[in-house]
Amino acid sequence: MTNKSTYLVRQKLFFMTAILLCLMTLVGIVFITDAAAKDDVVRIYDYCFAWFGILTYIWCLWSWYKLRKELLCPYVVFFTVAFVFMFGQSFLTGIGVPMPRNDLRTMYPPRSILMADVFTVLGLTAFHLGAIALAQDEEALLERVESKNAAKTIKAMSSTSLYSGTLMAGWVLFLISIVPTVTFSFQGLVLALQYGYGFLYDPSLVETGLDAVFSRIRLFFPISLICLFIGASDRKFIRMLVFACTVMTVGVGFLTGGRGQSMVLIITALCMYHYLVRPIRGMLSVITGIAGVFLLSFMSIISKLRSVIGRRLLDYFEAFISSWGKEGLLVQAISEMGGSMFPLINVMNLVPRVYSFRYGESYLYSLFTVIPNVGFWDVHPSAIKADLGNWLQQVLGLSYGPGFSAVAEAYINFGWAGIAFMFFLGMFYGRIFSLVKYEYDKMKYDPALLVFVFSVLSLTVMTNRNSFIGTVRAFAYYAIPAYLLCRACANFVSSRVRGDFRLSKRETGVSR
Repeated sequence: MTNKSTYLVRQKLFFMTAILLCLMTLVGIVFITDAAAKDDVVRIYDYCFAWFGILTYIWCLWSWYKLRKELLCPYVVFFTVAFVFMFGQSFLTGIGVPMPRNDLRTMYPPRSILMADVFTVLGLTAFHLGAIALAQDEEALLERVESKNAAKTIKAMSSTSLYSGTLMAGWVLFLISIVPTVTFSFQGLVLALQYGYGFLYDPSLVETGLDAVFSRIRLFFPISLICLFIGASDRKFIRMLVFACTVMTVGVGFLTGGRGQSMVLIITALCMYHYLVRPIRGMLSVITGIAGVFLLSFMSIISKLRSVIGRRLLDYFEAFISSWGKEGLLVQAISEMGGSMFPLINVMNLVPRVYSFRYGESYLYSLFTVIPNVGFWDVHPSAIKADLGNWLQQVLGLSYGPGFSAVAEAYINFGWAGIAFMFFLGMFYGRIFSLVKYEYDKMKYDPALLVFVFSVLSLTVMTNRNSFIGTVRAFAYYAIPAYLLCRACANFVSSRVRGDFRLSKRETGVSR
């Protein structure tokens, strides 16, 4: 497509998404303000909005594909995870599948569920509208590359500077993070097997001082694997090493009882494989989809057994085989993840009836988290003001962390006007995740930019069930430093290459 036609496609998609948002807003207002409606009628309204949410998700996938010509990409992964966590139970309600357990519709009045559904659907639609508004299309990417004359630079320097620099950065991060990673993984595995998964969140185990520093350093380990994979995507030995480290990390995570970070690592590795090694299409996409169903189903088994003391890896597989086809494991997994609507329902019940709106306070304090706590405070102010999951846990008197969500944070700050903030949040993520696009020619990639985007993906996917403070930390502490390190290593390699070239020319002149 030409620049003009691409511009028209973007305008058309933006306009149609905006109309969809306006129509659903009007319907939502009618449903919510129908004060005379009985519970049975409200349940019908809720069922309608469950389907509105499903159709909205399908529209978002289709419109992103029309704009970017890609589906297996960071943005679609991020948006899909957001949809499952924030709307998973409503999705099951829409397609008529009963929840096996922890059904929010049996815990709260129908009107509370309806209001949460309406806000979530409108919030996710506004998010996608913002993503369309600021996402870079293919022509914009080419113009950006050509305007900086980067295409020739990347092609000429890929084997010496850019990819070698990324590989070097991966080894640096690997070496500084491997010891803390192994240490903390071993300690967590031992504690989880001896005392159960819940013991890992005992207040006595809160990391402070040097332990807290090591805990943050170990988060560079998955980023090091990203750098190594991208920097050596054409070197089978290093790819296999990264694969082995990924499998061991995922295995330890599952055996410990954790699921989120392990799944994120798998998804990120799958996307990188699609971009750099072999596109996942045709039969390979079918096989990947089937494997994904099995893996999601396996999440329910991990949830069941992670509190069992003395469990073995074999116990997981035995339970999985014995439960397959009998207990609806996939439905259980989606239902449990979709329970992340819990924070929004409670926040809408509490604010502003009991607590006042925050008017952007949590977002502002999240930005201050980049300032490290070096003894100025007993507890960092951002941890108090911006970690809304802890706030909700204390308010409800829960013995476990309920997490949070992007839509719940938007509501607690601005009420129904938080839907507008979801638009700006979508602009932010849409821009970041559209910085790269699948290319047939690996030489067209900027590997440092790939590292940045996939690091952001791996670190922010799970913020869909957390508050914005996690996103700020992901950028400030990990993604941006990793990008700068890749650039610095590339410059170092480039200077060495230029120096060797000049030396060889002088030696050639002497010989003559």
